Amino acid sequence: AEVAAGRWGVRAAGAAMVVGALWAAWDHRRVESIFTPAPGAAPLSQRIADGSRSALFGHHADYAAVTTPPRDTDLRRFERPLRQLIDTRLLIAYIEALKADGRTAEALYAAQRLREFRRPDAQSYFKD
Repeated sequence: AEVAAGRWGVRAAGAAMVVGALWAAWDHRRVESIFTPAPGAAPLSQRIADGSRSALFGHHADYAAVTTPPRDTDLRRFERPLRQLIDTRLLIAYIEALKADGRTAEALYAAQRLREFRRPDAQSYFKD
């Protein structure tokens, strides 16, 4: 009986992993459509809205919302992507959103962090 219970536990764990993997793949599809739309896909704004509801990958949708024209400048949209990755594109969009919101000290701080990237695309931001 103890061995049967152990086998049942292993099978249940395996089934849970398969279900979890299938769910994660399905959840990822909502965000994938933002960056690689299928023919006849919904407009970008709708794909971003759908992707932002993704439990596991919604930060990618928020990233697209704040870095793809027309940029969403609502500072709340930056919360998830800034916790996941910081790249030149995201940081420049964040600086611009902070400046638009009148938060110049925070924008200056973020610009100082951008300067630390020492990448040509980051440094070109300061040439204007």
